[in-house]
Amino acid sequence: ARMSGVTLRDLLPSWIGSMPEGARALSNSGARILDVGCGFGLSTLAVAAAFPDASVVGLDPDCASIAGARAELARRPSLGNVRFEERGLEDIGDLMKGGFDVILAYDCIHDLPDPFKSLELCRRLLRRD
Repeated sequence: ARMSGVTLRDLLPSWIGSMPEGARALSNSGARILDVGCGFGLSTLAVAAAFPDASVVGLDPDCASIAGARAELARRPSLGNVRFEERGLEDIGDLMKGGFDVILAYDCIHDLPDPFKSLELCRRLLRRD
């Protein structure tokens, strides 16, 4: 079953915070979060709202999804810590600089062109302690 918008909005931030690794990573000033396959940005926006000191990037190759995510972001001007990028994980390019403290991928791994390579790339993108 797919996660509902309510689940993403209300539970996702607490799930991240309940994982020791996630809580520790997000306690650092300048934490970076990558949301792979963000679609219309519900998960990205929920995480950005819950962790206002983190920088959050939503990534999706689908132009309609990113347009919808950007439109929703425009309705939430208080969220200055999030941006959406129209590109696939394999085209992450300049976003790799500095790595990420937390990487999320909800209901999208099965849609990626090469799930195994994508997960390997996510592992390489994680900052080390």
